[in-house]
Amino acid sequence: MVDFIIANESNNRVLIQRRSMDRKLFPDKWEVTGGKLEAGETIVKCIVREMREKCQMELVAILALINEFVWIGGEFINLQFLVKASGEFVPEKDKISEYRWVGIDEIGVLLDDGYGDDIYKGVVRSLEYINP
Repeated sequence: MVDFIIANESNNRVLIQRRSMDRKLFPDKWEVTGGKLEAGETIVKCIVREMREKCQMELVAILALINEFVWIGGEFINLQFLVKASGEFVPEKDKISEYRWVGIDEIGVLLDDGYGDDIYKGVVRSLEYINP
């Protein structure tokens, strides 16, 4: 799994999004954008593809590998990258119910029932990176 945390360095915020209520996995939970690496695909190509598909944005730069954790009973390694993007964010229709650009003082929304612990760490590290 590859997540990309989109930075807005002009106001020191990052993008988070809420999954729709009808999603099979983790309905109504806050997350960052990402997806699965396809066979033969590099991480950069995966981020470019997923960013276009899920955000309607273009990758400008990968700033840093921010976090790495094991997901879903040890079946997947999840890599979280902090990125710069161009274009206006357009959430996936019927998959995302809302989104926010959050600062360090607003990320408590991710802390619910322990679901967001690893995602939270990635967001915190991203905000620390753009707010040294």
